[in-house]
Amino acid sequence: MKQVKKVVLAYSGGLDTSVIIPWLKETYGCEVIAYAADLGQGEELEPLHEKAIKSGASKLYIEDLKDELWNDFILPVLRADAVYEHKYLLATSLARPLIAKKQVEIAHKEGADAVSHGATGKGNDQVRFELTYKALDPDLKVIACWREPEWTLTSREEAIEYAKARNIPVPVTAAKPYSMDRNLWHLSFEGGILEDPANAPDPEMFLLTTDPEKAPDKPRIIELLLVTTVPAMFLAAGGVPEWQKVVWTLIGGTLAAGSANVFNSVLDADIDSEMRRTRRRPMPLNSVPPARAYVFGAVLGVLAALILGFGANWLSASLAMTANAYYVFVYTMGLKRRTSQNIVWGGIAGCFPPLIGWTAVTGSIAWPPLVLFAIVFFWTPPHTWALAFRYKEDYRQAHVPMLPVVMAPPAVAWRIVVYTVITVAVSLVLWPVAQTGWLYPAVALIAGVVMIVESIQLLRRARAGLTEAALRPMRLFHLSNSYLAVVFLAAAVDPLIF
Repeated sequence: MKQVKKVVLAYSGGLDTSVIIPWLKETYGCEVIAYAADLGQGEELEPLHEKAIKSGASKLYIEDLKDELWNDFILPVLRADAVYEHKYLLATSLARPLIAKKQVEIAHKEGADAVSHGATGKGNDQVRFELTYKALDPDLKVIACWREPEWTLTSREEAIEYAKARNIPVPVTAAKPYSMDRNLWHLSFEGGILEDPANAPDPEMFLLTTDPEKAPDKPRIIELLLVTTVPAMFLAAGGVPEWQKVVWTLIGGTLAAGSANVFNSVLDADIDSEMRRTRRRPMPLNSVPPARAYVFGAVLGVLAALILGFGANWLSASLAMTANAYYVFVYTMGLKRRTSQNIVWGGIAGCFPPLIGWTAVTGSIAWPPLVLFAIVFFWTPPHTWALAFRYKEDYRQAHVPMLPVVMAPPAVAWRIVVYTVITVAVSLVLWPVAQTGWLYPAVALIAGVVMIVESIQLLRRARAGLTEAALRPMRLFHLSNSYLAVVFLAAAVDPLIF
């Protein structure tokens, strides 16, 4: 056996590559550097750093290869109408040479003398990996574990037991022993029940689509509007408000938000065309002429004002129109492209729904809705900055100075902690101001502690030097959505009990 000092492993976080890390160390006594390619897997990459280190890797590289995969591999295949054996569409295989190419580059950078992959000894992936290795550096030793005589894990069940014995977290179980491969072009599974073509796929495998039987058959109301408007109406009514007023307020508020979003889409079409997650929207694709979009947005705005005015009152209608004007003229046209504080002050537009809901019931503004307004105001920056961490390169490419673009991760994470603490403190102010019972402050405090803990964890990861997916910012982003929903739900339920 040739002596090996350092190996770069093509790592996915799946079962095979998770057990290969300790196997390489035990078999060769070498250092293992894990490398994962960001091919569009999204949030699947976030836990990889922690998993790789726990499995025994000395470090993990995550390289963003999405643009190269699309431009140099997927598009040429589409242009050539390439189909394997005239019936099998290419997807997983397209990325293998690209993964191997970057793997060799990392091996050179790290001074590694070997590379390794998790492809089995009977498939074509081993050929794709190893031909690329040999073409780029024939002197690198290739460790194809499944072909090594020392490799004794001949089934997924054995690999799962091997992982359990070493406390290695793996994404499969004995009950679901299949593996998944995903990139921006496809999602595929293998193993387990799929070994028998007669078996139907597990419904949980459909991560990118929804079973039509389970898909919602009603229009989806803008979440922030629903979460913050209706609870304010319950709090204002001291119980259940008139259902007709709730319906008209939600319809009018939804149309108002739609109007603002239409104007934003037209004004930001150039930005959206530069960002991967937005470039497929109608305006960047020129699917809708700008003039027609403006007319559509204006019609939505007029309908929103009329419905809120006649269905609730004109104070609510004027607040909705003020929020729209602020969002379009102050945030979209003024702040978004000019300052890293864009979302801090631009987010004011999203704070209006509690005011609109309260005034729809009472016809006047009071301190409780202003506190709700403040909760959303201080909640917005950490929520949005967490998302901006994930799409930092998109914002940079579009020249939008979101805070994570212009400031180091630890500095941004520290500000997230500060705003989170303020958000929680402000949420507790509602207790004496609205004279709620014990339910609201108890829920607000518990949910707030969870939010603060997660924001501190983000700060620790940032200070440890983690970046990109390893920073795991989407955990805070999703948690912040749940936090706001829970706090406002508690504000709505409390008056029903006390």
